[in-house]
Amino acid sequence: MVILRKRLLLVLGLFVSAQLVFMVDGFAYIDPSAATYVIQAVAGVVIAGGAAITIYWRKIKRFFKERKHG
Repeated sequence: MVILRKRLLLVLGLFVSAQLVFMVDGFAYIDPSAATYVIQAVAGVVIAGGAAITIYWRKIKRFFKERKHG
């Protein structure tokens, strides 16, 4: 596990270093509709995460209720 963590940190460090070394300026205009798309994507992730948490929370509660009564 420690070797995997060290390897992951090494790869991440090399990736970040390469990004900094080969960085190129990008001259682009971000219009308001692109910002709206980002907001919609974030809202979708939050809503899907909340739904997943709710589903698994109910399964966990049901598991412990069954153990308590059974």
